Amino acid sequence: KGDVYLIPAGVAHAIGAGCLILEVQEPTDFTVQPEAWCGDYRLSPYEMTLGLDEETALDCFDFTNLVGKRALSAGRMKPRVRTRTAGLRVEALIDASDTPDFAVNRIRLTGGEVELERAPAVHVVTGGAGLIRQDGFSRSLGRGDYFFLPAAARGARLSTERRLEVVECLPPAAAAG
Repeated sequence: KGDVYLIPAGVAHAIGAGCLILEVQEPTDFTVQPEAWCGDYRLSPYEMTLGLDEETALDCFDFTNLVGKRALSAGRMKPRVRTRTAGLRVEALIDASDTPDFAVNRIRLTGGEVELERAPAVHVVTGGAGLIRQDGFSRSLGRGDYFFLPAAARGARLSTERRLEVVECLPPAAAAG
């Protein structure tokens, strides 16, 4: 629970039965899935290979674990604390030092509120309950909820009386800023 892994594009990977994950990736419609089953759903040959012949489809995978002459940085990530105050802890789970493609932060709030300074971003509530508020708008949040924060809504505030944990997923431009 709570582990974070960075798996670069092209690295074959699998998720075991009974796992619930939040998979953050660069947006694409190109996913080669060489498995025949996804849970209880049987994948068609087209879904497995995107309509490509099998050899071409499997060429997308880097079975050597090398890109050019540098080793891939796949593996378990250690969260890096970015902010720690009474009632607030913000951890960088994946940032620009790991990949230029996206960033992921974990915001843990125990009472009080925090301003969401980076946008656009997708936020996923992974624990607790609270509110998102801005300019007369308010919405309750609980585990499993998610929302998109457009750049125009930068400055919205998360609040909770007890505990709220949110994973913040950022594109490269918002991650820098």
